[in-house]
Amino acid sequence: MNKEVGENDVKKLMGKAWGVGSEKIPSDAGFNEFPQWDSLGHVSLLLALEEEYRVSIDYEILTELISMSAIIEYLKEAYCAG
Repeated sequence: MNKEVGENDVKKLMGKAWGVGSEKIPSDAGFNEFPQWDSLGHVSLLLALEEEYRVSIDYEILTELISMSAIIEYLKEAYCAG
């Protein structure tokens, strides 16, 4: 896979999934620390990530993807393996 994974890219997807401007999402955003990142928001985000990056996120993994840095690291690893 050749797509770069960066914080701005993930913020844009978060904003799209949650209906907010990406500039309103803090770099240190985490699950239940940002109003839109609740249980439903988490599912919406993961679906958007799967579609954009063409990855399949298993249940065991989705429970670990609870911070911006964890999501970026996972996507980078998924691309290296792909």
